[in-house]
Amino acid sequence: MVGVLPRDIKNGLHLKTPEKPQPSSIQLYNETRKIRKEVRVEINTAQQMLALAVEAKYVHWHEIDSESKELTHIFMAHPDSVKLFRAYPYVAIMDSTYKTNTYKNPLIEMVGVTPTGSSFLIACSMIPTESEENYKWLLKKLADILDVTGASPSVFVTNRELGLINAQRFPGLIICCVDGM
Repeated sequence: MVGVLPRDIKNGLHLKTPEKPQPSSIQLYNETRKIRKEVRVEINTAQQMLALAVEAKYVHWHEIDSESKELTHIFMAHPDSVKLFRAYPYVAIMDSTYKTNTYKNPLIEMVGVTPTGSSFLIACSMIPTESEENYKWLLKKLADILDVTGASPSVFVTNRELGLINAQRFPGLIICCVDGM
C-alpha cells in the first residue's frame, strides 16, 4: 500500500467491510507511521532519501563522517534535470532553506532557466553548514555534472551568501545578489 492515502485506505475498508466499525483517521496515520518505521529499520530519513535516489538512478554524491558514520553531505539530481542543465547551463539560481528539516541543516535548491524563461530544478543538496568549504564541495558536484560538456554558468543568482560567493569556482561568472530570496 505504498503511496496510498489514509483516507483512501479508509474508503477501501468501508467498501470491503461496511458492517464493521471503521478506524479513525488518527488510527490509520499512526498505523502507517508504524509500518514506515518498521520498513526503515535502522536507517534515518536522510539515508532513506539517499537509498531512494540510488534506486531511482539519480546522479548523486554523498559523504559520511568517518567517526560518527553519519551522512553529512548529499547532492542529488534527476537524470532529466542533468540533461536540461547540460543543454542550458547559462543561469543558475541557488538558495537554501535553513533549519527547516529534522537535521537543522541547510537544504540547497539549485534552479536553472531555459531560453524561454522556464525554470527547472537542477539539483538539491544538504550540507552541514553554509560554510565556504561546504559550498566548495557543492559547487564541485555541480561542475561535475557539466564536465561532459565543458560548459559553465554565466550568471549565478544568490542571496548574498558569503560562503557561496567566496566558494565560486566558475571562470568569468557574473554573480547577482538578490535580497529577499
